[in-house]
Amino acid sequence: MAKKRVKAGTSKAGKSAKIGAPTKKTQAVMDAICKGIADGKSAKAMCGVVGIDHTTLWDWLAADKEFSNRYARAREDQADVLADELIEIADDGSRDYAVVEGREVVDHDHIARSRLRVDARKWVASKLKPKKYGDKLDLTGDLEVTHKTADDVRGTVNGILSRFGVAQIAGSGAARSAGSVGGGGGTGKA
Repeated sequence: MAKKRVKAGTSKAGKSAKIGAPTKKTQAVMDAICKGIADGKSAKAMCGVVGIDHTTLWDWLAADKEFSNRYARAREDQADVLADELIEIADDGSRDYAVVEGREVVDHDHIARSRLRVDARKWVASKLKPKKYGDKLDLTGDLEVTHKTADDVRGTVNGILSRFGVAQIAGSGAARSAGSVGGGGGTGKA
């Protein structure tokens, strides 16, 4: 019996076979990444946990809309975790004081570090979930609307033009309408 030759890169059925190393993109890996992100871990940390490079993660997100949507939801959940951590950090005063040479003194370095941790989490949460944690715009206030006629605007423009020694705009709307469309047939006086 004669053996049938198969072209490289195809299976015996004639369909294209994938060439290269098998992908690490499995449902379990994608689930682990999304769970870790939702639990507050960084994308870089989760890439290390599942054994992929961060560029691989970005490629997967660009190519797989469903995974990208799950990842986006996990990021929104991460904002809530960060907000919870804000309260824990702010309430934890256990290391705000240190004992130095038998005296209890304020540990300004620890307090500054805690402030930095809070500020970083607030900023990230505001970017991940801006409707909930972002800065609110103040849309209240007094608004004054004035109506200017064409002659009022023309007078203001002519005042500015005269300061620069530039020719002024021709007369009123009534005088211009008597001439051609551009006002060329009017009096030409301001």
